[in-house]
Amino acid sequence: MTRQLEAFRFDLAAQALYEFIWDEYCAWYLELVKPLLWDETASIERQRGTRRTLARTGNGLRWHPFMPFITEEIWQRVAPLAANPARP
Repeated sequence: MTRQLEAFRFDLAAQALYEFIWDEYCAWYLELVKPLLWDETASIERQRGTRRTLARTGNGLRWHPFMPFITEEIWQRVAPLAANPARP
C-alpha cells in the first residue's frame, strides 16, 4: 500500500487496503477469534491478548487516507483498548 501511495496510485493502494481488511482481518482473523472471545472458560490472559491484537490491528485506522472521518470515529472508540492492553 505504501509503495502505491508513493507512486500516486491511489486506486491500487485502496484496493490493497480493502483486500487486507476484508480478506485477512475480517474474513479470517475476526472469525477465528470469535469463539475465544465468547468462551467463558477461556483464560482472561488469552482474551486480553486477543483483544489487544484486534485493537492494535485497528491502529492502522489512524492513518487511513481514504475515509478519514469514518476511520477517525472508529479509532476514537478503539484507541483506549490499544493503549491499555490490561483492559478487559
